[in-house]
This record gives sequence, structure tokens and C-alpha cells, in this order.
Amino acid sequence: MNYSVVHTNNDMYRITITSNTDDERKFLESPISEIEERLYQYFDQAVKEKLGEEAFIASVANNSGLPYEIHALITIRNQ
Repeated sequence: MNYSVVHTNNDMYRITITSNTDDERKFLESPISEIEERLYQYFDQAVKEKLGEEAFIASVANNSGLPYEIHALITIRNQ
């Protein structure tokens, strides 16, 4: 899967996931109730790849774009 993390404003980010294969496309088109936990792992991985291992999704502001996109508040832990 491909990930895109775009800063929109303040601490809000638009995180988008796109498929590379037919299997990934079918996964993303599954009912959200069936794939929600695994899907959030993909979103979390996208955030960590873009912003570092200390970054995580604090809350989802608008999940109406699921399964392909969320708007999320990102927090970066201070060590």
C-alpha cells in the first residue's frame, strides 16, 4: 500500500492510503467494521514513516473518508 501524509493546518493532517494490487483494493473496499483495526495500523505506519517513530494519531477528526482517508490530530511524544 502507498501512504500519503499531508499537513493541513495546526496539528491536523490528511492521511491517505492507496492500493497497489487488486488484493489491497479489495481489502480497502471491505466493510469498515471488518477491517478497522488493521486499517488504523496502516494509518499509524504512514504517520510514523512521515513524522518519526514518536508520532502517533491522537484522534480522528473526521473519518468520513474511510477506508481511504482520514483527517487526524497528530501528536509527537517528547523524549
